Amino acid sequence: MNQIYCDYNATSPLADSVKEYLAKGDFFFANPSSVHSMGKAAAFSIFQVSEYLKKTFSLPEHELFYHSGATEGVNTVLRNFDHLFYFSSDHPCVTELSSELDSTELKIGANGFFDKEEIIEKIKKVEGRVILNFTWVHNETGIVWDLSTAQEIKERTGCFIHVDAAQVIGKVRNFTKLNSFLDFYTFSAHKFGAMKAVGFTFYNKHSSLRPLLFGGGQQKNLRSGTLNAPGIKSIELALTEVIEHFNPEEIERKKNFIERELKALSKEEIVILGEGSSRNLNTINFLFKKEKADIVLSALDMNGIAAGSGSACSSASVKKSQTLIDMGYEKFAHHGIRISFGANFDEILIAERLKKTFASLL
Repeated sequence: MNQIYCDYNATSPLADSVKEYLAKGDFFFANPSSVHSMGKAAAFSIFQVSEYLKKTFSLPEHELFYHSGATEGVNTVLRNFDHLFYFSSDHPCVTELSSELDSTELKIGANGFFDKEEIIEKIKKVEGRVILNFTWVHNETGIVWDLSTAQEIKERTGCFIHVDAAQVIGKVRNFTKLNSFLDFYTFSAHKFGAMKAVGFTFYNKHSSLRPLLFGGGQQKNLRSGTLNAPGIKSIELALTEVIEHFNPEEIERKKNFIERELKALSKEEIVILGEGSSRNLNTINFLFKKEKADIVLSALDMNGIAAGSGSACSSASVKKSQTLIDMGYEKFAHHGIRISFGANFDEILIAERLKKTFASLL
C-alpha cells in the first residue's frame, strides 16, 4: 500500500525545483567567505537569495541572517533579552530554553487563544528588555493568532516581539504580508520544501542582537559559521514554487471535506481541536478518546497514512501534550493526532483510509 504523507507540519518533502537543482549538481560548493572567484560566486548567490526574501516579505526596517533552522534562530533571538514571556503551549525550543532565562509562563484558554489584557498587565510590571514569543500558527492545532494583536501588545507595553513563523508559509492566506512593526520573524526551510538544517530570521535593524555562535564573524558577526550556499538557494527555489502554486481555497476545501468525514465517524470519541477558532489551511488536530496516540498512529500507518502527534519537531516518542492540557483535555493529553497536508493531496482517498482505520478502533 502506498503511503500518503500527512505530516507536513513536521517536515515537508523537497519541492520539485529543489530536487531538480540538487540532481543537476550544478551548485556553489566553495566557501562564501573565500576571496577567490568561486567563493565570491557562492557569496553572490546568497546575496541574491537575501534580496529575493527582502522583496518577497517587504520588511524595509529589517535585515536577515541564516541559521540551521528555527530552533537556532529562536535561541539566538530570545537569549538577547532580560525577560522572556512565553506560552506553555509554545514549541519546545522555547519552553525548554525558558528554564535558562528569566521568564514568565503564560497560558492559553480552551479555544487556543489568550487573555490579551492580562498579558499586557503582566508585561508592564517587568523592567528591562522584555520579549514576547508569539506563535503565529501553532504547529499542533493549526490555530492562527493575528499579528495585529502582537502589534497592540507591543504598542501598549514597549516590549519586543518574536514571531514564530515556522508553520506559516503555504499554510495561511497572505503569508508573505508580515507586520513590519514587529521585531523578529523566524522561519525553518524544511517546513515548505527546502532543505533541512537551514532557516532564516528577519530582525529589526535597531534590535541590537548579540550572536549565539562565535567564530569567523560571518553575517555581520551575528552568526559565525560557513554559510550553506546550496541550502540557502533551496529556500528561494521552494518559496517561489509555493507562491506559484498556492491555492488557499482548494486546500481549505479539501481539508474541510476530510474534517467532516472524520467528525461523522464518531461524535463521542473524536474531538476536533480548535473548532470554531481561527485555524490555518492545512492542519487537522483531533483527539481520539478511546486510544492513545501511539496506537492510533500505528493503525493509521498500517492503513497507509503517515500522521503525527504532539509538537511537530519533537522526538519520536509520544508525550503528553501541554497544549491539550492547557485547552482543558488533561485526561486525553496522550491522545492528540495531527494530520497536515501540502498543496496537493487526495482528500477522498485520505478520508477512505481514515474511515478504515477508525472502523477497526471504534
